[in-house]
Amino acid sequence: MFTRGPTHRGVRRSGAAPRRRCDGRRCHGRLRFAIVAAGLSSGCLQALGGVEIVGDDPAIGTRRVILGEVPASCADAGVGPCSQGRCVPDQFRCDGDLLEICGASGKAWELLEQCGSVGLCDAPAGVCQPPACDVREHQCTETGELLVCNAERTDFEHVAQCASLAFCNAVRGQERCEATVCDAGARRCNGAQLEECRQDLMGYSPVLPACTSAALCRTDGPGQAHCEPPTCTAGQYACDGRELRLCNESSNGWYVMDRCTSAPLCNVLSKRCDPVVCQLGEQQCQGSVLKRCNADQTDYAPVVDCLNPLLCDTRVMTCLTMPAATPMPTPAPTPR
Repeated sequence: MFTRGPTHRGVRRSGAAPRRRCDGRRCHGRLRFAIVAAGLSSGCLQALGGVEIVGDDPAIGTRRVILGEVPASCADAGVGPCSQGRCVPDQFRCDGDLLEICGASGKAWELLEQCGSVGLCDAPAGVCQPPACDVREHQCTETGELLVCNAERTDFEHVAQCASLAFCNAVRGQERCEATVCDAGARRCNGAQLEECRQDLMGYSPVLPACTSAALCRTDGPGQAHCEPPTCTAGQYACDGRELRLCNESSNGWYVMDRCTSAPLCNVLSKRCDPVVCQLGEQQCQGSVLKRCNADQTDYAPVVDCLNPLLCDTRVMTCLTMPAATPMPTPAPTPR
């Protein structure tokens, strides 16, 4: 009778051709040969190890011995054939994203680590490879190609081809190919600043100098804008006829601050309306010259020279022909 000894590997009967078969991730040779009538006991089959035996003898039946080292489940050699082994101890495999190692008994796989993805489980190396990128991470190439981390996190894959790198946006939450901001040469108003679209189509640059005010930057149509000349200087006073005016903050118009009695009474330097000198129709005599308040009420204008002061009378419109009678004094009342 055979006794258990060192494991026999690669045992092959002369003249029999080996045939390959795979058990899980492990492939080994299998020998098929006939069992003679003399037969071998169960203990003998166990002692052979590493041999697969198939026979038609009813006393033997079909028995199988797993290649490789005898697992722990076969410690009681001589009882029966070893049929419990499942893997080679310390062998690695991937079960989805789970990295597993075959236990020392060869009967079961043990979990070593859960990898970041199925593609990161590296059984030949026996490790979980580090991810090349984060989930949903995007990046832009120099040519403007928008990429995203693939499902296995092993590399980036194509999303879209943007017009150029300037239009590729990889900012989280904003990942996309940006639309053209503007057309080259297009102009717009930004407050008082007139701006023109840059050649890279990604934004506007100021056109100097700026307009005097926002109100003077005018949009004529899509992509068309210009600066209009100012009407006046903000804070400037002016007279328009008898109106005293102040230039507005936008320099494109006037506020009417006051309406003077006449145009000459509008005083720009004093920024006010001057008071009238006299009332319309009012007269005075200066020596023999009869004068009357002018239409602007800024002074008295000569009407006529009467040549004699006694002939100038402010109560009439022209000179007297004779001196006015001296009014008689009113007699004092007689005391009672």
